[in-house]
Amino acid sequence: MKIVSMVCPNCGASLQVDADQKKLTCSYCGNGLYVDDEVKHVQYDNAEETGYQFEKGRQRAQAEATRVQQQTFNMNFGKPPKKRKTWLWVLGWIFIFPVPLTILMLRNQKLSKPVKIGIIVAAWIVYLIIGLVGGGSGDNKDSSNANTETTTIEQPAYNSAANDSTAGSSESAIDSFIAEINKSEDISLEYVENFIPSDKEGGHYRTEFRLNAWKDSTGKSYKYGDSTVDIILSSSGEIQRIYMDGATLEQCENMIRYASSLLDSTATEADIQEAVDYIDEHKEANGYYYGKLGLLVLGHGDSSYEFMLKYGL
Repeated sequence: MKIVSMVCPNCGASLQVDADQKKLTCSYCGNGLYVDDEVKHVQYDNAEETGYQFEKGRQRAQAEATRVQQQTFNMNFGKPPKKRKTWLWVLGWIFIFPVPLTILMLRNQKLSKPVKIGIIVAAWIVYLIIGLVGGGSGDNKDSSNANTETTTIEQPAYNSAANDSTAGSSESAIDSFIAEINKSEDISLEYVENFIPSDKEGGHYRTEFRLNAWKDSTGKSYKYGDSTVDIILSSSGEIQRIYMDGATLEQCENMIRYASSLLDSTATEADIQEAVDYIDEHKEANGYYYGKLGLLVLGHGDSSYEFMLKYGL
């Protein structure tokens, strides 16, 4: 007896059968099989019906695969969905919100017709009121701002005094400032020369003058005893800074006392006196502010001080 190994074509089970047997039954699924000697020729019971069902299933599977493939193609390469023009709705809500609101109300099927009409009418009334009030308040705001700019912009005190008689001339303004300073018994400034602060080759150049803020500035130099006084003017003629080199501590205090009120009309006598007292006590100042003025005093003893008084913080 010869044993042959074979596989059940119905359930896939491994079978050990006698080669002399011509017909056997699968011990796992009960399917009937025919064996032709040592050649694995397998014959189903009801083979015709089985083949028919197999072909039918194959065709159905092929049709299903084709349908799925077509659906996938349509999803990836078919006509794109229609885009909603969202930007139109955004513009509508921002600028003319009653328009999209009207459209939404007309499309709404849950609200009754009187309610929808009431909402639409109310929206348009509110929109018109906002437009009218906004336009009127804008005009008033513009005129109010113009008045504010005219009446609240503060100029250095020496400019105000000079403009009454000199029609805004920057040369006359600085001359007026010097004349006011020289009225005091403690200060006497003697004119030396004009200079350009941003000129690196000039004798009055300082490190900070490299900035563009000083590009259109001009300067005037004076003598105050043995010290040098440089006054920096903006393009409009306003005094931006006063420098002193080689000054005594007393000269620094005198410049604070007499120049402060001329540069800044908001600096009170108490503010100025506090600044003078601070210098007298500490013999220096770095980043000291009062009113709209900033102060720098560096040195030692009673002489060789570097001094800077600036307008505008």
